[in-house]
Amino acid sequence: MGARPAHGQDAALGRALASALDALPVRWRPARLLALPILVAMMAACAGDDLPRTELAAQGPDAAAIVPDAQGDLEGGGPGAPGSDAGGGAAGDRDGGGPGGAPGGRTADGGDVEGNLDGHGDLAGDLSDPDAADSDGLGPDAAGSNAVDADSVGPDAAGLNAADAALPVGRPVQLTDGGCCTQPFWRADGAGLWFVDRPEGGETGFWEVRLDAPGAPPALVTTTIASFSPDQRWRIDRAAGRTTLVRLADGAAFDVPAGGRTVAFAPDGARIAWQMDISGAPPERNVATIYVGTPEGGGRREVARLTRGSLSGWLDDSTLLARGREAAQAEEDILWAYPLDGGERREIARARRMRGQVLSPGGRWLIWYVAGDPEPSANGLWLAETRSGAPPPRRLEGRFGAYQWRDATRLVMVPFDLDAPSHRLIELDIATGAERPLTDPSTTAFRIANGDWSLSPDGRHVAFVSATDRNIWALRLRD
Repeated sequence: MGARPAHGQDAALGRALASALDALPVRWRPARLLALPILVAMMAACAGDDLPRTELAAQGPDAAAIVPDAQGDLEGGGPGAPGSDAGGGAAGDRDGGGPGGAPGGRTADGGDVEGNLDGHGDLAGDLSDPDAADSDGLGPDAAGSNAVDADSVGPDAAGLNAADAALPVGRPVQLTDGGCCTQPFWRADGAGLWFVDRPEGGETGFWEVRLDAPGAPPALVTTTIASFSPDQRWRIDRAAGRTTLVRLADGAAFDVPAGGRTVAFAPDGARIAWQMDISGAPPERNVATIYVGTPEGGGRREVARLTRGSLSGWLDDSTLLARGREAAQAEEDILWAYPLDGGERREIARARRMRGQVLSPGGRWLIWYVAGDPEPSANGLWLAETRSGAPPPRRLEGRFGAYQWRDATRLVMVPFDLDAPSHRLIELDIATGAERPLTDPSTTAFRIANGDWSLSPDGRHVAFVSATDRNIWALRLRD
């Protein structure tokens, strides 16, 4: 082992490590430890100290607090925004996500640790955990519900045009004050953000701020704390071991035999998928059974049984993405595509300690990271095409940080900059390898609290909770 750094360097590295780990999305709290080995190795390399690699056991499923449609997770993925403020932030769910959040990609994550999925890229919920609590411990409040108007989340071209005028390119604009909010998630049309709050003199519920009215008082959307489909036309109520889908257009309710677990909506909304586990079985002995059906209750059938497995989302309207192992003692997780309209399952990727899977819009690309593998060359960010006959997965050399999909081929990343006083956003075109900056720390300094950031559904805006004042800020990205 090489010479250890001086005490001051040790302390600085410790603070940086704690900050980097804290920057992971709060919904991934059990998964934060998984980033420890690679971060330790990176920091040790910077300090010239060959620290021993740490082996960490897999954690249990992450019970998300508020969950969007579990289709495949904003959530954005990755080890979080490195260097985020280590303090503050609310306990609870979702990688900068929340019910119905659609930050530009589809998180396809399941398995022993995260088990979280989201309709358009944010982590959504734990399909294997029927007891995942709603935000702040609040369950669905049907009696006190102000039902979300399905038409209120449709396309709002006028609002988006006004938002462009209110939000300059590359410069954050404050949307809330008083440090009220964490884990905001996007309206389906991208015109505003929702978050859970109970303001002084107000009710507990989802509140909204609009991009075209920065600084305007938030408006109450609904007092029902629940999850939503990606288009926010269905509410997913989960309570007392029961899963119910409520169609917001007419209030019709349909029970799903998911045992209080969430469901994953197909991109076109015509079908749903869910999983059931062996009751009381530890992760290493569990077998997940995957089902599909329609939201109204028709066409229900079993699709697969997976050893140590989980549903990871939808590749397209007729293909599921699921994760499992070849045997209970196997170390590698495998991602398979399951065609629902005929055809055999096919393997997309396999790896030990696979985390943070996020599907691109359209489902052609899948990104994930590996941390803590005994083989150093296995750690890092990985990318794979999901089509049949695609080349093997490839490692994104020299890149580390938080990531979310902007569109079908472009990633937005918060790079791991250990000593940087400010975060920054970059865009990576995975088809060409071209990189360009989206913000300039010398002119636009900001710090993201606890990895709490997300892309709008159209990929044009970024929202984040500031580590400085704990308020929601937003900025418009370069085209």
